[in-house]
Amino acid sequence: MVKHDSRCGECTACCITLPVDALSKPANEMCVHCDGGCTIYEDRPQDCSLFECAYLQSTAQIELRPDNCGIIFEKLTDKIFFGTVFKQPTKAAVEQVHSFIDQGFSVVLVSNIKRFPLKIHVAPGHDEGEIRSELFEYLEERS
Repeated sequence: MVKHDSRCGECTACCITLPVDALSKPANEMCVHCDGGCTIYEDRPQDCSLFECAYLQSTAQIELRPDNCGIIFEKLTDKIFFGTVFKQPTKAAVEQVHSFIDQGFSVVLVSNIKRFPLKIHVAPGHDEGEIRSELFEYLEERS
């Protein structure tokens, strides 16, 4: 039986974009267990069960659901939002980046589309070196 978090709706962006070590699933490849939802939902790996994009953590508008906006946003720390760009970002996604910055967050964007390179948007009052260090520390703890 295919299941998914009902808050995800039709979105399976994380099932495609994110790597899942426990399944030997590389980034940017559809998970073999994704069939409009997760065929191993009850027994899915911890990488999957613990992941919640910013859309799921908020009351964001449907336009900001990853499959609609082109970016999977994650709140990493009290200072940083991380965005994985997997298709051309919409106007709503770009506006969300600016909204995060206006709220005092720095935003780190990485992409799997060639014309959108790694970009760090540093919020006023943040030091780019400190943001980079905090980001790498966070990523090291996750691996």
